[in-house]
Amino acid sequence: IQPKSKLISIDEKKKLDEAAIEAIVQDSLPFNHFQKSGMKIFLSVIKYGYQGPNRKTVRKRLGILYQQRRAFIKKQLSSVLHISLTTDVWKSPNNEFFICLTCHFLTSSYVNESFILSFRRFDDKHTGQKFRSFIDNELRKMNLKLKVSSITTDGGSDIKSATLGTTFGMRLSCAAHNLNLVVKNALWLFNKTKSKKFKSSSNTTDSKQTDSDDDDDDEAISVDDNEEVHEDVSDDDYDSDISDQHDFSKDDSTSDILSDENASDISDNDEVEDDDEDLSPLNGSKQRQNDEQT
Repeated sequence: IQPKSKLISIDEKKKLDEAAIEAIVQDSLPFNHFQKSGMKIFLSVIKYGYQGPNRKTVRKRLGILYQQRRAFIKKQLSSVLHISLTTDVWKSPNNEFFICLTCHFLTSSYVNESFILSFRRFDDKHTGQKFRSFIDNELRKMNLKLKVSSITTDGGSDIKSATLGTTFGMRLSCAAHNLNLVVKNALWLFNKTKSKKFKSSSNTTDSKQTDSDDDDDDEAISVDDNEEVHEDVSDDDYDSDISDQHDFSKDDSTSDILSDENASDISDNDEVEDDDEDLSPLNGSKQRQNDEQT
């Protein structure tokens, strides 16, 4: 007679799930990474009875982790007197555009540190005023508006327009961008624009990723930066996971979308929205490649 299998406890599953979700964040893995058939077999060998967090658990936990990280950064920067900023734009193979705003500062021990203040997705149709509003809004939320000494950007006309004056301190041109443009211009390495529909800024960094089966797992989560952090992840989520620990044929990666205070109205086509700043498309974008060359 074989002994009855013993399921892992809820507390132990929570601990393992936290480690798995941390791995998803650190390595940019799809939400259902630990629910794939091969990974399930691997997990059953190293920890019998453990099947990994499903998509629903990952989505809920990420909202909480985001709020916790925001609170940590805000607290760390509260004692910093001066910061400098850098910002850049990336373009995905699907012609989605992302902007990143990073702050840099010296600690009391003169150690250089950096924090990403914001990373947002938006349409290619952007203007200097849109950039300016975005940066101003992010600084205001983190109480950093009076601490900015300088901002480093590329040479695109839109970002240069956004950083005119002394609102964000002295504007510095990114040496790496300038050198890259010089070399590409000298070797005539600029890519031809295939159609007017997909014209974009030359200073935008292109992502060369290829399509894979994990593309469907890339999701945008809407979060409110000013919401209170709630850590009361109910045990029901873990109970539901444990109930089918030994059913390897069941794939929870298609779980229903969760709506709660930290991660709501999520879909594959949603954009990451901000509570104060609407990153919707604006008319009047220009091709930044031509601006750089002139």
